[in-house]
Amino acid sequence: MGIRLYFYLAPSEGLSALILEHIELFVVWFEDLHLEYPDEFPEDVLVSAKKIEHDGIVALQAQTVQQAALIDNFVMYFCVDFDNSYQILKSASESWIKSYHYIECRPWLEVHCSPAFETLWIFMLKGRGIERDSSLLPFEHEPHERGSIAYWTPQECTEMLNDRRPLTIPEAEPIFCVRIVREALQTAVDQQASIVILVN
Repeated sequence: MGIRLYFYLAPSEGLSALILEHIELFVVWFEDLHLEYPDEFPEDVLVSAKKIEHDGIVALQAQTVQQAALIDNFVMYFCVDFDNSYQILKSASESWIKSYHYIECRPWLEVHCSPAFETLWIFMLKGRGIERDSSLLPFEHEPHERGSIAYWTPQECTEMLNDRRPLTIPEAEPIFCVRIVREALQTAVDQQASIVILVN
């Protein structure tokens, strides 16, 4: 597991608001790339994007596993490829480490963290679908494993930052992971923003 984990800021209304703000530009950008590189920029993502452009936030609300997979794949293209071109996501922390360090924190989390904090930490690693309850309809990975996207709402950021149990390090535990998370949470709280987490 050599992939990295990054924290970004999103509007307080969430990633959906950012998508709706830029969806028209995304459609134009993706359509051009689909014509030139149809295997790398598949038609189903373009279809999803046009549906979002037409129907708005309703088109991001998956009701089935199949819909979730299409929406999650679109979100990955939006947050990775599209952002690489337009830099719409602003960093919440300049620090990053490989995701396996966060995975190795799980035994520590089980002992020292509140259940709510642990749930959000797991979403961070496994992905969290927007506009749905991901405990019921999990984030769907593509076969090629592009990575995952998750988010924490402004309220969740505040609650996590104020939960002194998980943010107080006993003994020589994974202090660098917690420091990065604390930095990202503090930035989000200071700016009244939500957090988007990219594992890629």
